[in-house]
Amino acid sequence: MKQNQRPLIFGLFTLLLLSSMLIGLLLIRLSTTKQQATVPNQQAATTKQQATATKQQPIANSRSMTITQSILLATLEAIPAPIPTIAPISNSDLAKLDLAKPTPVLRAANNTKNDLITGFLWLSVLILGGYFLWSRWLGSLQLLPQDHPRPTQSRPKSLATPPINPVQPKPSPAIVPMPASSPRPTAEPRRRNANYQLHIFQDSVIGLSHTQHGLPCQDSSAHRALDNGWGVAVVADGLGSRKLSDRGSQFVVKHTCEKLFDLLHHYAWHKTNQLPTEQQWQGYVKAAFYDVYKELLQEAKVNDQSIHEYACTLISVIYSPIGILVAHVGDGRAGYSDRYGQWHSMITPHKGEEANEVMPFTADQVWKNPQELIECRVIQEPICGFVLMSDGCEKHTFQCSQFDQANERWHDPNQPHQQFFDRLQQLFREQKQKGCKAEELKKMFKDILLRGTTGFANESDDKTMILGLWI
Repeated sequence: MKQNQRPLIFGLFTLLLLSSMLIGLLLIRLSTTKQQATVPNQQAATTKQQATATKQQPIANSRSMTITQSILLATLEAIPAPIPTIAPISNSDLAKLDLAKPTPVLRAANNTKNDLITGFLWLSVLILGGYFLWSRWLGSLQLLPQDHPRPTQSRPKSLATPPINPVQPKPSPAIVPMPASSPRPTAEPRRRNANYQLHIFQDSVIGLSHTQHGLPCQDSSAHRALDNGWGVAVVADGLGSRKLSDRGSQFVVKHTCEKLFDLLHHYAWHKTNQLPTEQQWQGYVKAAFYDVYKELLQEAKVNDQSIHEYACTLISVIYSPIGILVAHVGDGRAGYSDRYGQWHSMITPHKGEEANEVMPFTADQVWKNPQELIECRVIQEPICGFVLMSDGCEKHTFQCSQFDQANERWHDPNQPHQQFFDRLQQLFREQKQKGCKAEELKKMFKDILLRGTTGFANESDDKTMILGLWI
């Protein structure tokens, strides 16, 4: 119901209520008038009968009256309670009765007639008023002819003069909606400013729980860059349940970064400005990852340790201005910004069968079924940024867990927070324009991981992130 229709509905309801009350009062008035008219008629009939009986009563002689009085006295003594009698009406009183005078029935009838006429007049007024309000509620005044132009609410231009001291309303703050990840917008793609350069921010921060229990930071990261915006970035997250996972993450990150960097040089993708197909990339990755696995297995044997004590996850990319190559094992998050400036996820975290279970790089299942447990993607489009992170950062930068009310279950949207990364890019650009050096920007990035948000400041797990932005 619209706001301006509420008075009309209230008026209609009031008129209906008044009409019902008026009809009820008229019915009660008719019933009462009939009862009042019946009582005077009965009284008049009784009076007439008494007068007739009085005239016909014979006059007895004195002797008869004496005998009658004696019998009456004896009878009255025998009766225990007095019997009410009707006193006879004398001739003088009878003469005073005017039997030809009209009874109050006619006056009651006249009053009833007047009440009915008045009531029907009020009822007509109420019905007419209700019809008017009902027509206004429907939006068209039915009392006017169909071809009659409806009155408008607009004022003539001559009367629409501005106030003497107009008060300008305060503009409401603009709401910046978060762009959807799909479908792609039809607007022109963003063009990177010729003065923009690719800056890589890389850092790790130990978690609060590790500090409290005296544990080392179990995350590791590595980065190697080439000219023209090409390079390699790797992030690994050691499992907290394994005593050598910090060493495992360091080993895997170092050797994986070397393998992918050699792969990039060998095929010279940065010189031909071409990326491999997804099938080719998957073959290269499986071979490189398996070499790292064998080297880690040898390291474990040298130290007389099980390779599972070096358990860690792995996310790696070869980035370029024309696209990005990504491969990973386990959980964590990774995303990229397309040429329209929208952020997308580029991996799907691999979880185990149980809650909080992770499929690490050192798991036997990975090397029994690498086709499914090593995810590889080739993104063949210009990018404006990318990010790799361990799971200690994901809750504060990605949409990771939402409740689906329709299916009554939790699901993982796996979508980067657009506003978070846009704000980071804008912040770094503003600071660079103010003259901040690269080292100052890197220190600012570390402060963001430490206490940039309430979530970052209170995070118990280790936080590692590699962020590439053109600023």
